[in-house]
Amino acid sequence: LFTVLSLVLLLFATMSTGVLVPEASAQEANATAAAGEQTAADVAEQVRESAVTVYTYTQGGPFSPGRTGQEPTGAGSGWVYDEGVVVTNNHVVTGADEVKVVTSDGTIIPAEVVGTDWYQDVAVLRLQPENGQELPPAATVGDSDTVRAGDEVIAIGTPLGQFANTVTVGYVGGTDRSLNTGAGYSLTNLIQHDASISPGNSGGPLFSMDGAVI
Repeated sequence: LFTVLSLVLLLFATMSTGVLVPEASAQEANATAAAGEQTAADVAEQVRESAVTVYTYTQGGPFSPGRTGQEPTGAGSGWVYDEGVVVTNNHVVTGADEVKVVTSDGTIIPAEVVGTDWYQDVAVLRLQPENGQELPPAATVGDSDTVRAGDEVIAIGTPLGQFANTVTVGYVGGTDRSLNTGAGYSLTNLIQHDASISPGNSGGPLFSMDGAVI
């Protein structure tokens, strides 16, 4: 599962351009909704609160004129694995002196890095709420082994560190993919998909149409 999460970084180059939706496709989508099946919009609405933005800060980082406090030196995405526990990519938090997590409603919660795996590019954060801050709900964890080429998937993240809870939709192109990192090792068991992803989406969740992180 955690290996699969690294694909959020590795496939950022697959950003897609806008395309016109044929009238027939729109009709099929309306028919699906009328039949009571969940659309991508339905799933995104259900799971968005478990997707978060991760901002990092380093000593001596920049200060923005006219604003109070230090500006973030890095940004990524993440998802709530368990109560108060957030999963993101290791490269998002590497070198950070301070980490803050922003929930879907804009709440800023300090966080501590409690575990990292360089080779799988995974980091685990523990939220440290202040003044009675509510914790975001945990996501449902799915089974990556059941994913098939052709499955529809939903990615949620914060591209460019600015556009929080951006939803993109695509299809699985293949499973059990391997990718050479260029650092002497490869990432394996990856899910290839074409949901549009940009820098800043790193660490964010990929959901199945059942609303589970895969």
